[in-house]
Amino acid sequence: MKTSTPLAVHGNQDLELNTQEKIELPERARHGDSKASMRLFMYYACVVGDRATALNWLRRAADDGDAAAQFNLGVLLLDQEPVDAGRREEALQWLRRAAASGNTSAEERLRKEEPNQALEPTPTGVTHRAAARCAPPAGVAHL
Repeated sequence: MKTSTPLAVHGNQDLELNTQEKIELPERARHGDSKASMRLFMYYACVVGDRATALNWLRRAADDGDAAAQFNLGVLLLDQEPVDAGRREEALQWLRRAAASGNTSAEERLRKEEPNQALEPTPTGVTHRAAARCAPPAGVAHL
């Protein structure tokens, strides 16, 4: 069931899922495959427009240690209105986990959100996988 308008996708990524992927990806995600969870997040966010299901898959990927998912979950929680103290703290915890894994985007966002806090050093030479991005079309609220 659609709960919102799908977001416009920037880039040349094919986010549609074929029949086999619709069967295999959820099973792989349930067994800890964070890449499968992220793929499902992008599908439900950008193709289907089902925000609740998309966020469930994003949270699963974050729980499985995917730094890009942790960053995106933190940002989504911060960008939802209204941001209460509990949601803000949860969002900051996700950003801290992503930053600790070397996600430089998370480090930058933490500096903005907590300018008086020192960041813990990140592992040397760690790179992070950039998450695919969806940008809302005009008139559509952020995911």
